[in-house]
Amino acid sequence: MKKVFAVSLMVFAFSAMGQDVIKLRSLSTADGLSQNSVNQILQDSRGYIWLATQDGLNRYNGYEFEIFRPDDEDSFSLADNFIIQILEDDQYRLWLSTRAGIHVFDIENRRFHKLIDTIPGRIMQKYHLRKHDGFLYWKNTDTVNSISRMPMNVSLTKANNPLQEYSEQIHVAQEYIYQYVVGDSGLIVLSKANILIPGYGVLSLETDMDGIGAQSWDYQLVGDSVLLLPGVDKIISINELKGKIKSVNTGFSAMCFVPANEDYWVGTKAGLYSYNVHTEKTSKVITNPAFQNTTIHDLTKDSFGQYWMGTANKGVFIYDPKWAQFQYLNSSGHIVWGYAEQGVYAYQATQNGIYVMDTVTQTVVRHLLKGQKVTAIYVDSLGTLWVGTADGEIYSQAYNQTKFEAYTKVLNQPSSITGFRLDRQGNFWIASHADLVMISPGDVVYSIEELSNSFMYVMDLFEDSGGNIWVGLQDGVGYVKPTGQYVHIGYTKGDPKSTNFSFNSTVLEDSKGTIWVGTYGGGISRLNADSTFTHFTEKNGLSNNVIHAMEIDDQDRLWMVSNGGLSMFNTNSQTFKNYSNSNGLRNQDFALGGSYRFTDGRLGFGTVDGLLVFDPYEVDTLFSQPILKWERLLINYDRVLDLSLDGLEQLELHYSDRVFSLGFAALKYDDPHDVTYKYTLEGFDEEWVDVSPQSRIVTYSSLPFGSYELKVKACSGKGLFQPITKTLGIVVHPPFWLTWWFVLLMILTGLGLGTGLVYYLSRRKLKQRLEELETREKIQQERERISRDLHDSVGTHFAYIISRLDYLYLGWEGAHVTDKKAYLGKLSDFARSGMKMLRETIWALNEEQVSATSLKLKIDDYLKLCFAEQRTTYKFQFTSVEIKVNATIALNTFRVIQEAVSNALKHAEASHLDISLNIGVKELVLSIIDNGKGFDVDVVGEQEGHYGLQNLKKRADELNAEFSLISDGAGTKILITSKITHT
Repeated sequence: MKKVFAVSLMVFAFSAMGQDVIKLRSLSTADGLSQNSVNQILQDSRGYIWLATQDGLNRYNGYEFEIFRPDDEDSFSLADNFIIQILEDDQYRLWLSTRAGIHVFDIENRRFHKLIDTIPGRIMQKYHLRKHDGFLYWKNTDTVNSISRMPMNVSLTKANNPLQEYSEQIHVAQEYIYQYVVGDSGLIVLSKANILIPGYGVLSLETDMDGIGAQSWDYQLVGDSVLLLPGVDKIISINELKGKIKSVNTGFSAMCFVPANEDYWVGTKAGLYSYNVHTEKTSKVITNPAFQNTTIHDLTKDSFGQYWMGTANKGVFIYDPKWAQFQYLNSSGHIVWGYAEQGVYAYQATQNGIYVMDTVTQTVVRHLLKGQKVTAIYVDSLGTLWVGTADGEIYSQAYNQTKFEAYTKVLNQPSSITGFRLDRQGNFWIASHADLVMISPGDVVYSIEELSNSFMYVMDLFEDSGGNIWVGLQDGVGYVKPTGQYVHIGYTKGDPKSTNFSFNSTVLEDSKGTIWVGTYGGGISRLNADSTFTHFTEKNGLSNNVIHAMEIDDQDRLWMVSNGGLSMFNTNSQTFKNYSNSNGLRNQDFALGGSYRFTDGRLGFGTVDGLLVFDPYEVDTLFSQPILKWERLLINYDRVLDLSLDGLEQLELHYSDRVFSLGFAALKYDDPHDVTYKYTLEGFDEEWVDVSPQSRIVTYSSLPFGSYELKVKACSGKGLFQPITKTLGIVVHPPFWLTWWFVLLMILTGLGLGTGLVYYLSRRKLKQRLEELETREKIQQERERISRDLHDSVGTHFAYIISRLDYLYLGWEGAHVTDKKAYLGKLSDFARSGMKMLRETIWALNEEQVSATSLKLKIDDYLKLCFAEQRTTYKFQFTSVEIKVNATIALNTFRVIQEAVSNALKHAEASHLDISLNIGVKELVLSIIDNGKGFDVDVVGEQEGHYGLQNLKKRADELNAEFSLISDGAGTKILITSKITHT
């Protein structure tokens, strides 16, 4: 451990020359800036920094530059790369002036719309564009007495030129107009000799404008006055209400300015100056040698309070006023080991003696103990100044005295003095690398034997509220009770009852009586009521575990310096905030044990470049929350241009969108590299994924269909701002064939097809059954038809033959039949005719068409045969055209006549029949009338066995005919009317 301490001392053995300079950051082409000549800087309403350079338009997010230049293959690119001025309208569009005229940049669609200037080809000057009350004002560099304007809310979708379509000219009755100012009262126009103020008239500038060139650089509206920078060594103040004009000689050529508290910071051709509008005094702000003779084209103050300076050929310089909260009390370039105040003087203990400073002027007034390394300095409650050196020498100086008194033989052996302390009992304590000595009020010297000559390296002295004197040691910590008893808390690795590291540099107590120990390798340790320690290290947010010194403020917040810079630990929330070079610290090299708490609450820590002094309540509120933004969105590796990412809340992806990437950035220009990022896709990722600040992009491919929530979190690595989270809903839509409605449709379709199939099979089976039944019915009908045909043909013949045979049988013995042989011969002939008719019936059934004439002949033959031996007479009337009818129609017509004649002869006992058959082209009409005894149609129709009437009806049905039968005592009339088909 002795070797460790020796090395630690060597780390701080060097010295650095302190310089009264302002810290600046710079951005140049080495950082990605397109060109080092920056004409103007703008922070838009969404937080991005835009830089107009002489080689393109640059957008900066704190990490990298996105550059926009002319592109011959893109009709929506810039027409010229020399950007002069930038304005933003209320639609987040940028209006640019270039050498090629005015452009409007539609940021959301990433398109530049070129607006032709009134006089194309003329080079615009800076501040050529102005905006006021929604209008854009501009003027060409030509010497004409007119100014143009147009509304800034014009649509950019028109094919024609909005600038030409909507612009109007404002004529001014003056010549050589070179500047105009848009203020609250309207348009203020300047010429080389006059100023035109609305409502007041024309004022003569007289000699105030002598030597002013043909252009003005910038203006600011201050109350009722206009401050004008004419580009020469003066500032013009124009009071609009009072009509007063005054010029102030400055000694520098002013080009731009920006408000800075009560002053204005003025950019010139020779650096940065300040200007007070009340005193009209000017002074140089930045004296850094590297910044001398720098031409500042533009000044802009961003939302974090930083000042951006666009320069000629040197890129961009950035100054953060918050850095001024960290002040350095200079010690002529020597490492500061301690600090104390005695009256109006301050004493810095350094590598080269003591520097005495006037606390009012902050200037060094004396240099004491030159060449000696002063390692400890202390002013007790009596005002006595105590000084200890690395050689073990001790000096004191009473209040209002100028000489030191040396103390000898106090320590057991000479060793480096590390601390002094006057306790509440009046005992004076001296700590060194080899001793802990107490001097009582009676000047009796006591040594703590456990620490004397043990080389425990006592590094810190502290008295707690109980009167215990605590010491930080090489091996843990210890304390001396008011009774004089020493208690040692040694270091054992992993022991919960020891600090987190063997070497302990500082000990403090908070308002609750809790002891805190700063270690030289294990962060800080808190002593709990049960004698255990709780440790807080880099894992908990501390920048570095090697603690050099520590102080506590009025809110129990611990402030410590380490190899990682300055850190603050909130003992209530148990969170850290860390400050480093990027936050305004000149360096991160601090002296071991060199800390001081001022009576006004400020804190001081010794460094290699003077005493770092700051107000803990001011630096704790220095840093504001960044703005977390979505940036580039790529779907299938193609950038999406028609989507506003600024207000994007949900991203809709389809099944063909296999890969998407989304960039993000927390806009924090004061310390962008302090931001750490992580993300998770809820519904897909199981945990958060860390991403480096250089990457800042999430990529997912082949996400399963469904809904997700992407969360990106930006945190401060130093704990300087609260974590912020940005959320984006992501919906991955399936192809239509996997959507719920399509699946439902397919299910319904399947059910429908299944039902249809079942229905089809059922119908098919039913149809087959019906076909079987129809076949059976047809067979039955055919049987019935054949039965009818046989009945009508053969049956009637047999009935006639039977009736004749009966007649012969009954009249065989009588005289009824005189010639029986001849009678039998006729019956034989009739039977043969019946066989002939049977053959004709079969033939008719086999024929498809029958001619009307053939049907007439068959009817004639039948009637002649039937009435040959009858006393009954008949009349057959036939009319027809020469056509053919369906054989079924012909046969059914013939059967109806057979049935009707048979019934008339057999049952009606008619003496005469009238038969009429008319076959037309479309209709068949059959009429049969007899004069027989008739019958009751209703009774006969209900009796069984009377097939004759049923046959007639069925024959009529098969003819698809209208059937009519009328029967009474005067006879029977049958009428059939049928539609026929023929060829």
